[in-house]
Amino acid sequence: GVFVLGDCTGHGVPGAFITLVLASATEQVLRETADWDPAEFLMALDAQVRRRLRQDRPPGQGLESDDGLDAAILVWDSCRHRLVFASVGGLPLLRLNPDGRVDSIPGARGHLGYQSLPSPARITSQSIEVVPGTLFYLMTDGVPDQMGGQPRRLLGRRAVRHWLAAHADLAVAEQVQELCRMLAEYRNGEPRRDDMTFIAVRPW
Repeated sequence: GVFVLGDCTGHGVPGAFITLVLASATEQVLRETADWDPAEFLMALDAQVRRRLRQDRPPGQGLESDDGLDAAILVWDSCRHRLVFASVGGLPLLRLNPDGRVDSIPGARGHLGYQSLPSPARITSQSIEVVPGTLFYLMTDGVPDQMGGQPRRLLGRRAVRHWLAAHADLAVAEQVQELCRMLAEYRNGEPRRDDMTFIAVRPW
């Protein structure tokens, strides 16, 4: 199985446009890539996004679009019971171990797309042996960037990791439901600052 998470710039119509560009580029990369190595996949995705937005042309000859995205890819190798992970931007992979510990596996620095920024210097695929019962999470920064609490402040990734560890005994569906409830209670009426995507994966 292949899981792709993209966090595009913009909101409303501009955000929807970049999301459509990403969806089309992802489909093409999937069709044209025989070896689904996540790092190679992200590099190909970067090239496709830049080409479709004409960011690979000299200044004045493109769409003048300085948009892009952060992205993460998980590939499940069921034969070897391994996950292969790569990401660019602020999208780490969280791992909830059977003993209740939550650790974070970071990706590469940089972003995909953007006319004003170069392509990432290096993206590395990480092979992760999966112990039965392990849960993995991918989420956009809209999840930890909740404003609320007392005193009023951002929730933060550390607080999300601690919450996941404290609720490790819940079934996956319950965990996601309770996380959404916790985020709403933390905001306590504050509007959401960003779109949120949260993916929980238990490979086997």
